[in-house]
Amino acid sequence: MKHLPLYPQLPTANTATGVQPLPHNKSCTNCPLCAHTPAGQRCLPPRGETGDILVVLESPEESERRSGEAGTGGNAQTILRVLERLAPGRKVAVTYAIGCSIPRDREEYDVYAAGCRPYLAAAVQAVQPKIVLLFGSLAGLGVLGRTFQPMSVRSGYGWLLEENKNPIPCFFFPSVSEVRNNDLLQRAVDEDIKSVCNRLMVQPVSDVGAVESGLEVSDSRDVQPLPLTEQYSCVEDGADAELAWELLSISETLIATDTETSGVMHEDEFYVVCIAVSDGTNHFLFPRRTWTTDETAREYLGCILELLQHTSWNGQYDYCAIKSDKTLGFELNLASDARLKRKLYEADARGSLEVAAELVGMGGHKEEMQGQVAEICDDLRKYALSFQKTPTGKTRTWKGSKHFQPTDIPQLWLEQLTDGMPPERFAYGFVRADVLHRYCVLDALATARLEQKYHSRLSRFQDGGLLRIWNEVTYPAMKAYCRMRMNGLPVSKPGVESFKLWLEAEMATTLGQIHGTAPGLNPTSNPQVVELLEKLGIRSKRKTGSGKPSASKEVLEDLEDKHPVIGKILRYRMLQKIHGTYAVGMLPYIRSTGCVHSSFLQDGTECMPAGELVLTDRGYIPVESVKPGQYVLTHRGRPGLVEATNQFAPSAIYEVQLSNGLQLRTTGNHLYHTANGGWLRADSLTNGTAVSVYGKPEEWRRLTEWPDYEVSSWGRVRHYASGKIKRLTRKNNWGHLKVTLSRNGCRVRGPDKRDVAVHHLVLAAFNGGNDNLEVRHVNGTAWDNNVHNLTYGTSVENKADARVHGTMSKRNRACAKLTDETVAHIRSLPRYRKGGEYKRGGAVSDAELAHQYGVTRELIRDVRTGKRWCSEDHILGKETQFGTAAVVSVRKLADAPTYGLTVTEDHSHITAGIVTHNTGRPSAAEPNTLNLVKGRDEETRMVADLFRSCFAAPPGWTLVEADEKQIEIRLAADLSADPEMCNVISSGLDFHKASAEKFAVAQGRDPATVTELDREQAKTSNFAAVYEIPAELGFMLSMRLKIPRDEADKLGKALFASFTRLRAWMEEEYAAARKVGYARTYWMGNCARRRPLWGLGHNPKTLALLEDALSAEKLAGRRGYYDKNAARSTYNTPVQGSAVDIVASMLWPVQQWLDANTDGGKLILHVYDSIMVLVRDKDVPATVAMLRRLMTAPGYTKHVPLDVDIKTGKYWNALVKFKPC
Repeated sequence: MKHLPLYPQLPTANTATGVQPLPHNKSCTNCPLCAHTPAGQRCLPPRGETGDILVVLESPEESERRSGEAGTGGNAQTILRVLERLAPGRKVAVTYAIGCSIPRDREEYDVYAAGCRPYLAAAVQAVQPKIVLLFGSLAGLGVLGRTFQPMSVRSGYGWLLEENKNPIPCFFFPSVSEVRNNDLLQRAVDEDIKSVCNRLMVQPVSDVGAVESGLEVSDSRDVQPLPLTEQYSCVEDGADAELAWELLSISETLIATDTETSGVMHEDEFYVVCIAVSDGTNHFLFPRRTWTTDETAREYLGCILELLQHTSWNGQYDYCAIKSDKTLGFELNLASDARLKRKLYEADARGSLEVAAELVGMGGHKEEMQGQVAEICDDLRKYALSFQKTPTGKTRTWKGSKHFQPTDIPQLWLEQLTDGMPPERFAYGFVRADVLHRYCVLDALATARLEQKYHSRLSRFQDGGLLRIWNEVTYPAMKAYCRMRMNGLPVSKPGVESFKLWLEAEMATTLGQIHGTAPGLNPTSNPQVVELLEKLGIRSKRKTGSGKPSASKEVLEDLEDKHPVIGKILRYRMLQKIHGTYAVGMLPYIRSTGCVHSSFLQDGTECMPAGELVLTDRGYIPVESVKPGQYVLTHRGRPGLVEATNQFAPSAIYEVQLSNGLQLRTTGNHLYHTANGGWLRADSLTNGTAVSVYGKPEEWRRLTEWPDYEVSSWGRVRHYASGKIKRLTRKNNWGHLKVTLSRNGCRVRGPDKRDVAVHHLVLAAFNGGNDNLEVRHVNGTAWDNNVHNLTYGTSVENKADARVHGTMSKRNRACAKLTDETVAHIRSLPRYRKGGEYKRGGAVSDAELAHQYGVTRELIRDVRTGKRWCSEDHILGKETQFGTAAVVSVRKLADAPTYGLTVTEDHSHITAGIVTHNTGRPSAAEPNTLNLVKGRDEETRMVADLFRSCFAAPPGWTLVEADEKQIEIRLAADLSADPEMCNVISSGLDFHKASAEKFAVAQGRDPATVTELDREQAKTSNFAAVYEIPAELGFMLSMRLKIPRDEADKLGKALFASFTRLRAWMEEEYAAARKVGYARTYWMGNCARRRPLWGLGHNPKTLALLEDALSAEKLAGRRGYYDKNAARSTYNTPVQGSAVDIVASMLWPVQQWLDANTDGGKLILHVYDSIMVLVRDKDVPATVAMLRRLMTAPGYTKHVPLDVDIKTGKYWNALVKFKPC
């Protein structure tokens, strides 16, 4: 057995201990920042006491640079006060990752960090710290050579390593600016600092300033050393495998397992390249050649996989990979999934192992592997492309690859690559063996450590609710999803192909009918359809985001009776959408098994492929280039901070095209903001759905004064000849963007090479120049250079804009006595509370500060409360206005690697001119069987039925579907214990009709006059009640029901007047979540999951106060400060989250019962509130009886019963209610 090092070399490259130290030099010229910082004010030496704690901030503030003393600025003083309070008596020194202040128009952070790293090394030598506290991702870049995602790695740490010296732990924290003005984040950081300081002493620090957030923190047991001297064992034969079995079988911990694979799962060409197993101490690597050439080794590997208990990171994949490989075929004894445990404990954290490894001190372990995979993928793309001719008909040549030979690529793989399958699916089989093996073992070791860490945390959580939900819901559901993925959903490939041909024939027929009226018309083109309507004398009543008449689905449905061709256009769009999404989109996923084998994501991911453009404070840039710390424009029309970015494994991509010409590619579960204020998944969008947009398609125009360049209507600049996009940088502190342009071959700065403001270029190109006026940004965001956001105006108008946007104080000369640094210091000081009470640590009054700085007390008050001196990145006043455009097609594309953003509070952004959001609900992929077409009108339902008829039970088998009835309404009644709701549900009456009658009484009407329309309105109100701020329910109902606002307001008030306890319960849930920072779900009457809601830190402490604040904000014309999404989640999470857990908890018992009591019965699908199984005809009655017992069993709820609808049939489209013989 070979024993090989996990780390052949000490991983010190690009870290503060991997360079030669340099004495601090205030006239340093190591990086470009020297051009922006005067000599004598650069590279400040560390300041403070040595031998204990080293605090590393990102960069000095202007006041520190001028004084030449580190640690005197507002941010540093804030941290020092916290440490003095939480760790009294500790020795603290302060330094910076980047020694100069960073101008906002510069972002070469890697260059700055490299230039400053020798000085950081000298600071570490001088301070000799026991621990290092890193505040902000740039601090991580400077010290460790990589950034980090603060709220996804709470209490995470890395290591400063140096030959023959003890490693120094470096702990991660968000930058001070990220937590300012949010008391929940401040408390969380306090907890984490206190936890870290505990590691320095035997006795814990005092509870001075104890916090109430209840968010658990780590202790010294969580810090594990980097396994620098550890080795892994490469199993080469049966004797080696026997030794691995003997050592692992006596381990008292779960065995962490990781697989590396090549190919598409559930096909013959798919195979496992290697398997790593680790108990945290012993690490073994099984290469494929070992178990395929030595039967004894294979048998012992089978014993390890099937008889020992395992954990994994994404265990569903490893389970199915091992089961699918024909040379293995073992059933992995999966007893845990560290990824799911981590998401259970930290629901808002990013799910990748690359990020999570930072929590156990193993961050950066994937870098070597990622470099090789990128090379191989590039070679695979070029190889597949070599079989295709160039656009001019020439034959391409392939220069070969050092990683593989053409004979290594099966024909099926080549076809899949040619069809657009991501090359990452195949690349791992060609990675150099030593690199692949180390990577696989390090993944297994990181997983082992994370398993121990999060199992311990779940066990220690305050009320035991998380461990219980793991044992009784998440873990059983994990096993059920593994079986469900292997079982597959039976589908007829000939049937889908026939359905596709039928759709194409119907589309051709319908298009011919349309052309009979309008020859050559493209039915999916909004302008062409609008032009047709005008020729027919029909006027559209709605407009697109660009102000042009709309031809959306909603508009055409309102006009359908005006002319027969409109109905044909609607039909064509519907057929085209179903053709692309459900027919063509389904075929690639039908495997040789005769099934589709979806992957089920219990925590969900959402993102976009490379190249999609996101509107940021650096203009529109590709999603893969967005960095934490940048700003994006959110769906609330104000900037939001990017907290984290991440790259995900390949996922199915959906291309959405809109009527105004915009298009976007995302994953299927990526959410689009709809015209009525809601959100819809990409794979749920239908033709005609109106979504929020920001502008229209990008248009390019050549610049007259700079003829070598073009500028776009989105504010991008590119070289005219080469098409290369120019990088934009900040022009000033306001966030205006500039670009460096040259002409006449000039390379030296001067008249022919200079910086030009982007907004001037855009307006000059699209609206003509105007030297006498200034440029106004309509929404107040200086980096938003969309042409529709720009207009010319006077200086007076610009100042008026600043007043509206809350930024006037910076432009007012009367306020010149204040600077950014003094404002930061003022805001860091505690204020008097109402009633004369002091905040902890003493307070400073507004009057004292006004006297100190020579300004008015009112100005100090407004600065401290955030009403004045706002940065350009925060808009308190006028919000960005969005338009709408209709979806004209949704097309499924090949899988591709994807990128995602985490945006503070709103979790939304403008991408390619379209407003989108993120989601965390359970989902399915490859294909998304959780959202197959159903149909909302008679014709769409007919087409949907044809498609569902392709999903059929084999001869002698029957499909059985069980659906929980109105489970969310039942849970709202149960959790709130509203007596009226509970009585109606328990009586078995039609809940919506009974509600309509109660609403009628509340409105002073005779309940006997209630109509079917009243019932439908009551139904919408009932489902919407816990999805809105109560005071805003009327607005939402007016949009959904298309009724006058005053009528909708009366309906909303009638609901809460009828169900008074429901409103009180919503108040209680909000107040409880506001206090601790998270909402909880409920399981069997007890608290269960938690969902962090950091945005509540901006909100008042009660729901009633929030409603008052929102009303006052609206009257003042200033919206967007308070987090309504977080507020709604406080009472929606208990309802929706609890409903998901109830149904998920039933999945494994169903499969177990099927195994024990039927002849091969299978669990094949879970769609939110329903469960579908496949059983033999003879087992149907017993299966139905079991499902009814299980899904109506007492204990899930206290005050109301659960109810279930059960249908059976041979085809999915023909299921009928089961009637016993």
